[in-house]
Amino acid sequence: MSDHKQEYSSAYGYNPGNSTMHNPYLQHHSAQAGGFMGGARSALFGGSQSDRFIKGLLIGAAATFLLTNEKAQQTIIKAGVALFTQVASSVEELKEKVEDARAEAQEERMAQED
Repeated sequence: MSDHKQEYSSAYGYNPGNSTMHNPYLQHHSAQAGGFMGGARSALFGGSQSDRFIKGLLIGAAATFLLTNEKAQQTIIKAGVALFTQVASSVEELKEKVEDARAEAQEERMAQED
């Protein structure tokens, strides 16, 4: 094989004894194979099977507790209502500021026209 062919072959992963080629621009990682969810799943449930089982058991226990405990449900609902109220008041305040700015801009435009 000539030097040029040898350089090309080694640069692109071609092995004359093996009929397969390897693309150096493609990365083969297990987290990337599943996309975003594969990476998240790997981060959350990574480790051995026993680690994943324990994490799943804890998540299931927490979900069961939240779904069956009335006091926990009330606390979550109160927190949700408080958050919604806060967001709604912030949106109303933002609307008022936009209206004030719009009115000021219109007043300036009217003053410039006169």
